[in-house]
Amino acid sequence: MGTSHSSPVDEKIWKAANANRPIELARHITALQSNPNGWNRGALEWKDKLGRTPLIVCARENRTACAQVLLQAGADVHYVNCAADGHGSALHEAAHRDADEMVVLLLRYGASPWVANK
Repeated sequence: MGTSHSSPVDEKIWKAANANRPIELARHITALQSNPNGWNRGALEWKDKLGRTPLIVCARENRTACAQVLLQAGADVHYVNCAADGHGSALHEAAHRDADEMVVLLLRYGASPWVANK
């Protein structure tokens, strides 16, 4: 699963978001941020084989607690999934599923309602 240049921690972040485990997710992010080799924000953007980032998975499944953790850590609210079965950005996913609380959260973090999807 995932991109070819992933580390075990990158995938752990995605899996914690996918499993709706915000405390575990925060723990993995904190471990990365305290890494003496430097904080790599790219771990927040790790994609599964469908091109979904942890934030998109959270938006798709209306997992606001995990989304909040990711957004506070700097997840890219502007990423657009261009895969064939993706709806686009996290905001597109949330709106598609009528997840009002998630939509508000994403807008609060700067998601643009004007970004085009496929």
